[in-house]
Amino acid sequence: MKIELVMGLALVGLVGFSGALSLGVGIDNWELAAPVGPSEPVPEFQVRMADGSWLRNTDLEGQVTMLTFWATWCGACSMQMSTYASLEERFADTDLRIIGVNRDDLPPGQRERAVADYARGKEIGFPHALDDGRMASAFRVTAIPHVVLIDRAGQIRFVHVGQVREKVLAREIDTLLDD
Repeated sequence: MKIELVMGLALVGLVGFSGALSLGVGIDNWELAAPVGPSEPVPEFQVRMADGSWLRNTDLEGQVTMLTFWATWCGACSMQMSTYASLEERFADTDLRIIGVNRDDLPPGQRERAVADYARGKEIGFPHALDDGRMASAFRVTAIPHVVLIDRAGQIRFVHVGQVREKVLAREIDTLLDD
Protein backbone atom coordinates (compact mmCIF):
# COMPACT_ATOMS: atom_id res chain seq x y z
CA MET A 1 0.00 0.00 0.00
CA LYS A 2 2.85 2.40 0.81
CA ILE A 3 4.50 1.92 -2.59
CA GLU A 4 1.28 2.96 -4.39
CA LEU A 5 1.10 6.11 -2.29
CA VAL A 6 4.74 6.98 -2.97
CA MET A 7 4.32 6.30 -6.70
CA GLY A 8 1.12 8.37 -6.79
CA LEU A 9 2.77 11.32 -5.04
CA ALA A 10 5.77 11.06 -7.37
CA LEU A 11 3.47 11.10 -10.40
CA VAL A 12 1.53 14.11 -9.09
CA GLY A 13 4.82 15.87 -8.41
CA LEU A 14 6.09 15.22 -11.95
CA VAL A 15 2.85 16.41 -13.52
CA GLY A 16 2.91 19.56 -11.38
CA PHE A 17 6.55 20.25 -12.23
CA SER A 18 5.88 19.73 -15.95
CA GLY A 19 2.88 22.07 -15.82
CA ALA A 20 4.86 24.77 -14.01
CA LEU A 21 7.69 24.46 -16.53
CA SER A 22 5.23 24.78 -19.45
CA LEU A 23 3.60 27.80 -17.83
CA GLY A 24 6.99 29.47 -17.45
CA VAL A 25 7.83 28.86 -21.12
CA GLY A 26 4.43 30.26 -22.12
CA ILE A 27 4.89 33.38 -20.02
CA ASP A 28 8.41 33.93 -21.38
CA ASN A 29 7.13 33.65 -24.97
CA TRP A 30 3.74 35.36 -24.57
CA GLU A 31 4.60 38.13 -27.01
CA LEU A 32 5.17 35.52 -29.71
CA ALA A 33 1.66 34.16 -29.26
CA ALA A 34 -0.19 37.46 -28.89
CA PRO A 35 -1.24 39.39 -32.01
CA VAL A 36 1.19 41.94 -33.36
CA GLY A 37 0.35 44.98 -31.29
CA PRO A 38 0.51 48.75 -31.09
CA SER A 39 3.90 50.41 -31.59
CA GLU A 40 5.22 47.40 -33.49
CA PRO A 41 6.26 47.81 -37.11
CA VAL A 42 4.17 46.17 -39.78
CA PRO A 43 5.62 42.71 -40.37
CA GLU A 44 6.97 41.84 -43.79
CA PHE A 45 4.43 40.24 -46.09
CA GLN A 46 3.50 39.75 -49.71
CA VAL A 47 -0.03 38.70 -50.59
CA ARG A 48 -1.99 38.35 -53.81
CA MET A 49 -4.97 40.66 -54.18
CA ALA A 50 -8.31 39.53 -55.61
CA ASP A 51 -7.58 41.53 -58.77
CA GLY A 52 -4.34 39.56 -59.34
CA SER A 53 -1.95 42.29 -58.22
CA TRP A 54 0.37 41.95 -55.24
CA LEU A 55 0.39 43.85 -51.96
CA ARG A 56 3.56 44.19 -49.87
CA ASN A 57 4.10 45.71 -46.47
CA THR A 58 6.09 48.55 -48.05
CA ASP A 59 3.00 49.52 -50.10
CA LEU A 60 1.31 50.70 -46.89
CA GLU A 61 3.78 53.44 -46.07
CA GLY A 62 2.67 57.06 -46.43
CA GLN A 63 -1.02 56.46 -45.80
CA VAL A 64 -3.29 55.38 -42.99
CA THR A 65 -4.31 51.75 -43.48
CA MET A 66 -6.98 49.58 -41.93
CA LEU A 67 -6.50 45.86 -42.45
CA THR A 68 -9.46 43.67 -41.60
CA PHE A 69 -8.92 39.91 -41.51
CA TRP A 70 -12.19 38.11 -42.30
CA ALA A 71 -13.85 35.10 -43.96
CA THR A 72 -17.17 34.58 -45.74
CA TRP A 73 -18.21 31.90 -43.22
CA CYS A 74 -17.53 34.14 -40.18
CA GLY A 75 -20.78 35.45 -38.66
CA ALA A 76 -19.05 38.13 -36.59
CA CYS A 77 -17.16 39.28 -39.70
CA SER A 78 -20.44 39.54 -41.58
CA MET A 79 -21.91 41.76 -38.86
CA GLN A 80 -18.83 44.02 -39.02
CA MET A 81 -18.93 44.55 -42.80
CA SER A 82 -21.58 47.29 -42.59
CA THR A 83 -19.24 49.12 -40.18
CA TYR A 84 -16.38 48.86 -42.65
CA ALA A 85 -18.60 49.99 -45.54
CA SER A 86 -19.71 52.99 -43.48
CA LEU A 87 -16.10 53.87 -42.64
CA GLU A 88 -15.15 53.50 -46.30
CA GLU A 89 -17.84 56.04 -47.23
CA ARG A 90 -17.12 58.37 -44.30
CA PHE A 91 -13.38 58.58 -45.02
CA ALA A 92 -13.59 58.43 -48.83
CA ASP A 93 -11.92 61.84 -49.28
CA THR A 94 -8.94 61.06 -47.02
CA ASP A 95 -5.82 58.99 -47.37
CA LEU A 96 -7.35 56.08 -45.41
CA ARG A 97 -6.97 52.81 -47.25
CA ILE A 98 -9.12 49.87 -46.14
CA ILE A 99 -7.99 46.40 -47.19
CA GLY A 100 -9.89 43.23 -46.46
CA VAL A 101 -7.69 40.20 -45.86
CA ASN A 102 -9.77 37.16 -46.75
CA ARG A 103 -9.05 33.94 -44.84
CA ASP A 104 -11.29 31.53 -46.78
CA ASP A 105 -9.74 28.28 -47.91
CA LEU A 106 -11.32 27.77 -51.32
CA PRO A 107 -9.83 26.61 -54.63
CA PRO A 108 -8.43 29.31 -56.95
CA GLY A 109 -11.15 30.94 -59.02
CA GLN A 110 -13.87 29.88 -56.61
CA ARG A 111 -12.35 32.01 -53.88
CA GLU A 112 -12.17 35.13 -56.06
CA ARG A 113 -15.83 34.67 -57.05
CA ALA A 114 -16.90 34.11 -53.44
CA VAL A 115 -15.07 37.26 -52.28
CA ALA A 116 -16.45 39.35 -55.15
CA ASP A 117 -20.01 38.11 -54.56
CA TYR A 118 -19.70 38.71 -50.81
CA ALA A 119 -18.33 42.25 -51.26
CA ARG A 120 -21.08 43.08 -53.76
CA GLY A 121 -23.74 41.71 -51.41
CA LYS A 122 -22.38 43.75 -48.49
CA GLU A 123 -21.94 46.86 -50.70
CA ILE A 124 -18.25 47.26 -49.95
CA GLY A 125 -15.81 48.53 -52.50
CA PHE A 126 -12.46 48.24 -50.77
CA PRO A 127 -9.95 45.76 -52.18
CA HIS A 128 -9.33 42.31 -50.74
CA ALA A 129 -6.16 40.28 -50.27
CA LEU A 130 -6.41 36.50 -50.61
CA ASP A 131 -4.29 35.31 -47.71
CA ASP A 132 -2.90 31.79 -47.86
CA GLY A 133 -2.15 31.97 -44.14
CA ARG A 134 1.27 33.63 -44.30
CA MET A 135 -0.04 37.17 -43.78
CA ALA A 136 -2.21 36.11 -40.84
CA SER A 137 0.78 34.29 -39.41
CA ALA A 138 2.97 37.38 -39.78
CA PHE A 139 0.38 39.44 -37.88
CA ARG A 140 -0.19 36.53 -35.42
CA VAL A 141 -3.92 36.49 -36.15
CA THR A 142 -5.62 33.69 -34.25
CA ALA A 143 -9.26 34.85 -34.38
CA ILE A 144 -11.40 36.86 -36.78
CA PRO A 145 -12.57 39.51 -37.27
CA HIS A 146 -9.22 41.09 -36.57
CA VAL A 147 -8.58 44.77 -37.37
CA VAL A 148 -5.16 46.42 -37.54
CA LEU A 149 -4.82 50.21 -37.92
CA ILE A 150 -1.48 51.38 -39.28
CA ASP A 151 -0.14 54.94 -39.32
CA ARG A 152 1.62 56.67 -42.20
CA ALA A 153 5.04 55.71 -40.83
CA GLY A 154 4.18 52.01 -41.02
CA GLN A 155 3.65 51.50 -37.29
CA ILE A 156 0.76 49.53 -35.92
CA ARG A 157 -1.23 51.84 -33.68
CA PHE A 158 -4.48 50.01 -32.88
CA VAL A 159 -5.51 46.35 -32.92
CA HIS A 160 -8.97 44.88 -32.35
CA VAL A 161 -9.73 41.18 -32.10
CA GLY A 162 -13.44 40.48 -32.42
CA GLN A 163 -16.17 42.97 -33.13
CA VAL A 164 -15.53 46.67 -32.61
CA ARG A 165 -17.91 49.60 -32.70
CA GLU A 166 -17.83 52.03 -35.60
CA LYS A 167 -17.36 55.07 -33.38
CA VAL A 168 -14.24 53.49 -31.83
CA LEU A 169 -12.69 52.82 -35.23
CA ALA A 170 -13.71 56.26 -36.52
CA ARG A 171 -12.09 57.97 -33.52
CA GLU A 172 -8.87 55.98 -33.99
CA ILE A 173 -8.81 56.67 -37.74
CA ASP A 174 -9.33 60.39 -37.07
CA THR A 175 -6.38 60.28 -34.66
CA LEU A 176 -4.15 58.71 -37.30
CA LEU A 177 -5.28 61.08 -40.03
CA ASP A 178 -4.57 64.07 -37.75
CA ASP A 179 -1.00 62.91 -36.98
